[in-house]
Amino acid sequence: MEKIFDVMGYEDSFKTRLAVYKFEGNALAWWKAYKQAKGGDAWLVTVTWADFKKLFFLQFFPRAEQERFKREYHSIRQTSTETSTEFMQRFLRLVGFLRATAGTKEEQAKNFQWGLRRSTLNHLM
Repeated sequence: MEKIFDVMGYEDSFKTRLAVYKFEGNALAWWKAYKQAKGGDAWLVTVTWADFKKLFFLQFFPRAEQERFKREYHSIRQTSTETSTEFMQRFLRLVGFLRATAGTKEEQAKNFQWGLRRSTLNHLM
């Protein structure tokens, strides 16, 4: 979704409205109540995309879950049955959840490389 937002050059308030458009069930009920409690549409236009994402992740990814993702990210290793593509997908999923706390692109690359099996790494080098 964010790639589309970047390409189209949408403003933060429009990004939020588009994201909320996809909400259903508990997510939609939470958003309606939260927005109303904060001041409705007048408040909504002041919300940055970064603030919205933070609110969403705090609501639907509790601290314990976030900490679990951090631990998994910092100890990630390619399993003996995992292809390098599967490992990369698992790694990128964690980076997506952790965002800035996953480090710079260089730190992420180092962590990815460190997590690869030696046989995979030797094959790539």
